[in-house]
Amino acid sequence: KPTLYLVGDDAAGDGIHSSWITDLVLHHGVNPSLQDNPWVHVGKAVDALDGYILFDLGQDSENVATSLAGILHAIAITPDMEPDAQGKGLSMVLDARGKDESWAWTTYAGQFAADLAVEQSEGTHGFLRDLAVMRGAFLYSEGDAPLRATVAQALDTGASVLGGGAPGDEQTWLATITSQGALPVPASRAGNLSLFAKVVEPLLVQQNHIEGSPASEDGVHYVALVMGGGHRLDWLLNDFLRANWWGNPNRGAFTMNWELHTLLGEWAPAVLGYLFDKASAGSSKDFFVAAPSGHGYASLGALPNPTSYAESLAPSIVRSDLRVLSVVVDGG
Repeated sequence: KPTLYLVGDDAAGDGIHSSWITDLVLHHGVNPSLQDNPWVHVGKAVDALDGYILFDLGQDSENVATSLAGILHAIAITPDMEPDAQGKGLSMVLDARGKDESWAWTTYAGQFAADLAVEQSEGTHGFLRDLAVMRGAFLYSEGDAPLRATVAQALDTGASVLGGGAPGDEQTWLATITSQGALPVPASRAGNLSLFAKVVEPLLVQQNHIEGSPASEDGVHYVALVMGGGHRLDWLLNDFLRANWWGNPNRGAFTMNWELHTLLGEWAPAVLGYLFDKASAGSSKDFFVAAPSGHGYASLGALPNPTSYAESLAPSIVRSDLRVLSVVVDGG
């Protein structure tokens, strides 16, 4: 069941946090309590832990500790936290200080999740790390091109790589991951995915659909208004709700299409259900389409096996009720 929701000085802000938490309370039976002492939560989970991993904040060892925390059943802490950990009866299982991601990948080869990896800067602490620990996924530094290619190649075909690449490196990030058969998911500022993934949303159904194929006329151009950007999982969890976009008071005054990520159906079904529930359904309607290109922001022509990808995507399209798929093709 949902356990921890991290509220901090991050991309979402208090207003966005409030929207998600209120929905979890009203529709998913969550009974939240604010706790500013993390060791209270450690004390509740101590029986499930084998110990702690030491790391230096902002160094390679932070990513090493994040990668290994899930598979070693340990918490990742900085040296100043060690007395608190020992006070809870925990002992050190690994001192990761001075070690880097390549060491972790080689030393623990074959033990990480085969369907997920995360690329994240050591200086970014509150995003994606929770999901990596929950799923036992390998997390490495953004911009490490050689390790990126090695990790993507080792993953299962169609696996997700969350992150975004270093500034100015986005296109290389996309191309390298896609060429190895994995799928890049821009999400470097996505938080609390470990909680959202545990929230059960039994049935995801849009309020509005146009059944069948609309009639068309020869010699006529048709224009669809679509709010793009839904390929960024972190944007959907954060700024998307603001007044610039979904939260605009004029929403519902005209019919609009909105891109959403198909992975919301797996990793944040409550978010998808929230948007479906709030959609305008009067004379002007909100429709939702799958963002490019489904599970990952990739050109279909660049995928090693587009047919296999389409077949693997089909169940997610059904689950998320996003029946129209936007795609990226070579040349734009």
